[in-house]
Amino acid sequence: MLQGFDRFAPKNERNDKFIALVRKKAEKMVGTPIYDLPFSEFLKFYETGSRVEYEELYMEHRKRLWHFAAMALYEDDPVWVRELSDTISAICGEPVWTFPAHVSEDASFKEMRDRIDLFAAETSEALAETVYLLGDRLPKHIVDMVKFNIEERIVEPFINVDQGYPKNNWQAVCNGCVAITLMELSFTEAFEKTKDRIVEGLNIFLDSYPDDGICLEGPLYWAYGFGYFVYAAAMLREYTAGEIDLLSSEKVENIASFYEYAFVSGEYTVPFADAGHILYLNPGLVSFLHREYGTPMISEQSAMKYGFDLRWHLADMTRNLFWSLDFVEKQTVTYEEFFPDAEWYYNRKDKYTLVAKGGYNDEPHNHNDIGSFVVFSDGKYIVDDLGWPEYDKEYFNPEQRYKNYICATSLGHSVPIVNGEAQLYGKDKSCRVIESKNGTFAIDISGAYGLSEGSVLRTLRCYEDSIKLTDAVSGGNTLVSRVALRIKPRICDGRVFVGGSVIEADISCKISLSEQVFETRYSVAVSDTERFVTAYFVDFIPTEAASKIQLTIKV
Repeated sequence: MLQGFDRFAPKNERNDKFIALVRKKAEKMVGTPIYDLPFSEFLKFYETGSRVEYEELYMEHRKRLWHFAAMALYEDDPVWVRELSDTISAICGEPVWTFPAHVSEDASFKEMRDRIDLFAAETSEALAETVYLLGDRLPKHIVDMVKFNIEERIVEPFINVDQGYPKNNWQAVCNGCVAITLMELSFTEAFEKTKDRIVEGLNIFLDSYPDDGICLEGPLYWAYGFGYFVYAAAMLREYTAGEIDLLSSEKVENIASFYEYAFVSGEYTVPFADAGHILYLNPGLVSFLHREYGTPMISEQSAMKYGFDLRWHLADMTRNLFWSLDFVEKQTVTYEEFFPDAEWYYNRKDKYTLVAKGGYNDEPHNHNDIGSFVVFSDGKYIVDDLGWPEYDKEYFNPEQRYKNYICATSLGHSVPIVNGEAQLYGKDKSCRVIESKNGTFAIDISGAYGLSEGSVLRTLRCYEDSIKLTDAVSGGNTLVSRVALRIKPRICDGRVFVGGSVIEADISCKISLSEQVFETRYSVAVSDTERFVTAYFVDFIPTEAASKIQLTIKV
């Protein structure tokens, strides 16, 4: 079999612990009804704009598939094969595999069925891999059912319909899943017809990354998009005996190294762009990258936890079972690092980690956040980034995204408010890095505000137990320095107390505190303790006209 797979997953202590958790849930699901996925639920998105209700029903089938496939890969008990077969039948009976958010309400039913979005592609890969690994134990008619449905819903539309994927993780997930499907189910003719287009799509995905390898979409999207890229690229290299090798470039190695910089501490991420605040990594993926590029292995604390991934990605589960190496002890290191293409600056001290960004305001999964930064100390985000909200119909409409969603507008970030206005959206809304070494990150962020004259400068200076933030304007522009938090602060005697840290200004400022409740993106992973989170915004407003505000953050 390809990829080091076998009919059964290897028996070892790590897999034993994992399967013990899976078994508890799988046994409870045995014999329970498999509910239909009503098309009326699919159509509700067009009526309400909410994605959550349909997605939760949709994922119940994938959850069953994931659990019963895992159990069938670990032990030869016919009950798992029986339950797995019934689940496969239910998935093949779904009207469409795409999500309503990814197809127009005006589309015909055939166009809906032919749309190979992220989730149709993942479904295809999951069914194909299940048959590839367990086909000799599944009923012949179930295997035939999978091949028939995939040929009709995936293979033919992929060949004949322009899917129009954007330049981001979609290229990796959709092209990667289709490639794995074709190889695992031996659709040889279709593979030959489409392999050049698949490779082109995977290269477009790589082009969405800057050369330094930083994932501008956020750490979870690195694990998601790059994960599927690696799974597909590894199989393509083996399947074509090295003819197609997308893994042997310096850029891919740089992207592979991103997970070393995706976290401020432990499982706590750099939550720029559309990202949660907690992420666990799939040990199978990390183990492959370690073998391929010598990147570090992770500790058990940082590894994917059972039940964290609410999408139930079968491709991750199988590779975690078959590819994982031993964990290492958790290590803490101090460093200063700047990534010139993404314009991300890191400074990790013994007492805190600071990460700041420049960039531009039209990045993949963009937020208007030039100059934003986070400070993490003593297990808490002292200065925070809100991450992502729950996705709905309007969030991906730029006219609404930066007006109605606090997570995406610059007013939801720790960036200056200039002349009472937020930053503007657009690829030309960018910054200039002035300094990025010796404990200093200085940037000219004037371009984010569309000023007719004058400038806006931001400087962060890192010391062992404090950070000095200086915002400065010229040309008669007015300035307010805003700090975004998810911990309710206490304001006393002109100082702001956040956790065990203190923020204070060096000039006389009125300190204004406002708050806003928002719904987090909860349906992908258990990334926050609560679904609804309160964001707190501390504004330092000079009591007299001032062209500069300096804040000291003491940790």
